[in-house]
Amino acid sequence: MSLMDLKEEWDILNDRPFEECVDILPVFPAPDGVRYSNSSNLFWSETYISSSVDDAKLERILALFEFLMSEEGQAFCHYGIEGEDYIRLESGEYHCLLDLTSAEGNPVSLSTALAEKYPSSSLFVNLATWDICDWNSLELNEMNSLLYGEHCMTLSNKSAIWFRDNTTQLERPYAFLNFPKEATDLFSTNRAFEAFVDCVIGDQDAVAMWEDVLEEMRGNGLEEYINRQNQLYREYLE
Repeated sequence: MSLMDLKEEWDILNDRPFEECVDILPVFPAPDGVRYSNSSNLFWSETYISSSVDDAKLERILALFEFLMSEEGQAFCHYGIEGEDYIRLESGEYHCLLDLTSAEGNPVSLSTALAEKYPSSSLFVNLATWDICDWNSLELNEMNSLLYGEHCMTLSNKSAIWFRDNTTQLERPYAFLNFPKEATDLFSTNRAFEAFVDCVIGDQDAVAMWEDVLEEMRGNGLEEYINRQNQLYREYLE
């Protein structure tokens, strides 16, 4: 989905094709030479129900959640209404029945077509669950390619397989999200990310540029900042 959104923005702002210009970088090795990837819980967010709702409304909300988490509800969010927007083949695969062409005659993704036909579907898809994120959603098949675009699916599939085969997975301790970090402008995530992007799209050697950024950060006390936050976090856990 993120790649599809990026492609739509790219196609608006650039003349050169997305397929020729965009790829997914493999994760960099850590200082110990190992390439790590994140293997976390399947959940990290939640949906709240107001304490002011009465019992009748609560029952309707829970009934909606139950539907959205069912196979039928998930199918609606991703493929539409069976018999009208899709059918199930004997093999069990989904087959799209929609004409995925815009009013201007341009091809559109299935996600875009469904959002236009059922505006509430973009809300429902993440209301009870944080979308589908498993190997089925990364398979190269007709419906996934229609949902997100063939090139976006090819990139996602290639990247997922590479991470599976070439990285060591670590669990991410989500308790750190609750820890109030020391405010900083020098080492903020946004500043670091902007510097990283500048290195990727710059006209000099990207690795050398990034090493210069790190050297500047270290000179400004990056290591001390990291050690201080880690020590405070360990005390917080105790």
